[in-house]
Amino acid sequence: MKILFLDIDGVLTTRRSLSPTSCSFDAEAVEQLNRVLKAIPSLQIVISSSWRLLHTMEELKAIFCQYGVTPGRVLGKTPVLADKERGDEIKAWLEMTALWYRGNLEFAIVDDDSDMGELIDHLFHTTFDHGLTKEVADRLIKRFGGKCSN
Repeated sequence: MKILFLDIDGVLTTRRSLSPTSCSFDAEAVEQLNRVLKAIPSLQIVISSSWRLLHTMEELKAIFCQYGVTPGRVLGKTPVLADKERGDEIKAWLEMTALWYRGNLEFAIVDDDSDMGELIDHLFHTTFDHGLTKEVADRLIKRFGGKCSN
């Protein structure tokens, strides 16, 4: 199983996509996410973003569907752990899920923050200015053994 732990703000929403009246996904960042998903057909998304606090799984799937992501690709969301870093929440999700997949689990984290603790080597860092770029998407594709395309 291949998992992409996905933040939203700073990855899919960027300075370019914000306006005083709305917040939408950045078209370029979404294009790169869809390119990664196309290159790695078995890749599943787990939402690690603070958006998981504001939206149900059904709502998150519907949001992603608006941007071309098949709802079935959005597998779940990480738990919310008080006074813990995002890396701790991802680790908790991995520990809860590991029994189902018997260790046959590859993962990467895409986030504009770096509070990943011991999982820092799995982080593909983005910025709020640029979000998910072609360069980061290419590195993700290679990480999961896919071939990059334009």
